[in-house]
Amino acid sequence: MLNAMLILLALILPGQESPGGSPPDLGTLLTEYNAGLVAAASSIDTLSVEQVIIDPQDDGSTKEARAILTYGRSTGMERVVTQPGVPYLVGRYTLSSLLGPEIDATEYDVEYEGTEEKEGVVCHRLRLTALVRDADHFDGSLWVSADAPGPVRIVGEVADAPFPAVRVSLDKAFERAANGLWLVRRHSGEVEVSLLVRRRGERHIFYYDYSVVADTTGGTASSRF
Repeated sequence: MLNAMLILLALILPGQESPGGSPPDLGTLLTEYNAGLVAAASSIDTLSVEQVIIDPQDDGSTKEARAILTYGRSTGMERVVTQPGVPYLVGRYTLSSLLGPEIDATEYDVEYEGTEEKEGVVCHRLRLTALVRDADHFDGSLWVSADAPGPVRIVGEVADAPFPAVRVSLDKAFERAANGLWLVRRHSGEVEVSLLVRRRGERHIFYYDYSVVADTTGGTASSRF
């Protein structure tokens, strides 16, 4: 009797594998995700955003710096420091670093891990292992919006940290703007450096006041968020 009831429940209860009831085709999901990034990058005419860098110190205090990132289709990305406050370079910034990374199936081993809510968004969770072991690839998890394929969260570690770092972690959260673009809002990370002694430090970067001019189906439109 109990076995019959379990079988009946299995037949009538909805599955939890994905919003559509069954796992998506992984190849299709990656194609749609990458196509969204390419379309977003090609649509942007200009972009600017304020960058606030918080550097926690060993004594419990913090150092803060500010900069403005500006992008133009013909000029590329530029960064202007408006408030110095950290003693060393904070990274290499491109339009891709704001929009999210493309996931090439020849460069990553990708596993589908089901659906999960992240940042208030229902997502497909992907487990990534970099086949290309360099500083531009990472091992970790990517949450892709199930509604409109774009990056919602990335958590992991750089596949091959650049010298003198021996480990670089990353945690990036994205938000969807009114024009449909997914753009990074926060990028936290921890760097472990090994020279004469091993040292570890963390950093939090926040992005405020995006201004974007992009091509849309109705022409060129500007938006702020």
